Amino acid sequence: MFTRVSNRLTIVALCGGALFAAGAGVLATRRAPIAPVVAIVDVKLVLNGLDEQKQKKAEFEKRIGTHRDGLKKLDDERTADETRIKAMAAGPTKTAALQAYREKFFRAGIDKEFNERMMAEDEVNMLRDLYNKIDDAAEALAKKNGYHLVLSSDENMPIPGAPPANIDQISQSINLKRMLYVDPQLNITEELIQYMNNQFQAGGGAPAAAPGKP
Repeated sequence: MFTRVSNRLTIVALCGGALFAAGAGVLATRRAPIAPVVAIVDVKLVLNGLDEQKQKKAEFEKRIGTHRDGLKKLDDERTADETRIKAMAAGPTKTAALQAYREKFFRAGIDKEFNERMMAEDEVNMLRDLYNKIDDAAEALAKKNGYHLVLSSDENMPIPGAPPANIDQISQSINLKRMLYVDPQLNITEELIQYMNNQFQAGGGAPAAAPGKP
């Protein structure tokens, strides 16, 4: 009887040893945790530093200037037409001139509203497209340099005071803030700007003019 018990204990011990060895083998082959390499980017500074953004902004401002010049010309025409019609004698000719005046500036009002709406949509799309390019460039730069995580920094975002902010707005700003301090060595904002500007110029884009130069 003692022999049977001894044999059973031996079998259990062997099985337990085998399971332990198998578990140890799994642990040995499991990859050790990776120490993440983190980088920080100030998205607002990146946007302001991009040659593509500066080019698109210049084109957009030129478009706005053309639109304003058109409105000024139209306003001058309105004044001239009103003066001319007022000087006309009553009759069919004046009636026809008034009708043409109303139609002309009614259509001009529709065109103005349409153009301004289109410019607003284009400005939104421009900002969205640039942000998407920043997102893609950050990923490419991370893979190139071995960053595991690239975060948008908000450490420099100010908390508004009163006035004009109220307690709810201040509380919301505090609750939304994610970073209190970031080591400057983690900041790759300038590196990302340079990377994106190089890519832009390689694709045929022109570098932005230096400050003070046309």
